[in-house]
Amino acid sequence: TGNGAGTFHCDNTPEEEAAAGTSAGGLPFRVAAGIPRIDINGRERGRLLEALRVCSVVFLEVESGDGSSGTRICQPRYDWWQDILSEALHCSKTFYRRPCLDHRHLRFSWREDLKRTREGLKDFDPDERVMFGISDGALHQHWLDWADYWWIPQEYRRMKEVLSRLMQRELGKECSSEDAPKSLGAKLREGKEKWSQSALRHCFYWSGGSCSEHTDYGLVSLHHSTAEGLEALVGGRWRSIEPPPGCMVLFAGDMMERLTNGRVRALLHRVRIPGDPAAAKGRKGPRTRCWQPRSRQSQILFLQPDSGTLVRPLAQFLAQDGTDLPAVRYGDWHREKVNLAFGRTSGGKLTQGAATTPHSEHEAASDDSPACASPSPAAAASSP
Repeated sequence: TGNGAGTFHCDNTPEEEAAAGTSAGGLPFRVAAGIPRIDINGRERGRLLEALRVCSVVFLEVESGDGSSGTRICQPRYDWWQDILSEALHCSKTFYRRPCLDHRHLRFSWREDLKRTREGLKDFDPDERVMFGISDGALHQHWLDWADYWWIPQEYRRMKEVLSRLMQRELGKECSSEDAPKSLGAKLREGKEKWSQSALRHCFYWSGGSCSEHTDYGLVSLHHSTAEGLEALVGGRWRSIEPPPGCMVLFAGDMMERLTNGRVRALLHRVRIPGDPAAAKGRKGPRTRCWQPRSRQSQILFLQPDSGTLVRPLAQFLAQDGTDLPAVRYGDWHREKVNLAFGRTSGGKLTQGAATTPHSEHEAASDDSPACASPSPAAAASSP
């Protein structure tokens, strides 16, 4: 069927149908374009991990419930972000005099070209987009630094609180046997994980814009956009990930893969915006690009553990046959991927001890793009 809210679509692979159709109590997930659609406050409450095992990505309903559960998420203020972009591109002196820019609480970049393959330098065209970024440190700054941009840290704080609460509710029950004090499992169970390495990115794409294939660093990423363009490798082929109305895209990152010992894979994804040669002819760079008719905004919340958190497979997922993924300190993992993304490692490969995940072909592939020339690990995050 093709209405996005019914049973299964005819383009599903047999593996997807089997995975989505076999669940607790024999109740299938609703599926839109081959992706599980879940109401986390309704019939699918407590089944997020099960849904992610289908294909590492779900459509998360964000307009369900009355908000009393604390899991309702508001859509981004796209018009306000567009105004900020206009100021950044056309009134740059005013823009850069703002305290939040001067103090680097808000970062802005249009020069992003990262080396992001596990084997060495990439052999594809540079990514084309512009991006704003905010990380956890900005939440501790005085509101006067933000002035009329006050809503940016507010938007980030709200999304992070909702998503972290959701992860604790959905995954905490899976962590009953975790006892290592600094492990992600134990911190989830006890509600002690602060997710201090998290980040928010807001991206703009024009005609022909792109973001190369990669996996995200953290546990999960929450994605919303104004237009199509997000693609993911699902069932061995690239597929458009376009959520139904009232939904956002939630997908697994590297730490979800490690936490589940590869049962849930980190989602390999990219962005491709169709080109418009007539619109872009003779133009170079985002300052002069034609932003219409094919312009796209996307906002991504990267939920990333504290730097000192130890991420290891939960006991229920251990095979104990020599194939289990090794534990990794999140700060070490994050730093190694940042170094790889910017070509700072020897030979452009992950250094020894990075504990790469054998289950994910592109685990080391990263689009961690801080909006500045010299990123700190806390500020860097992939951004489709």
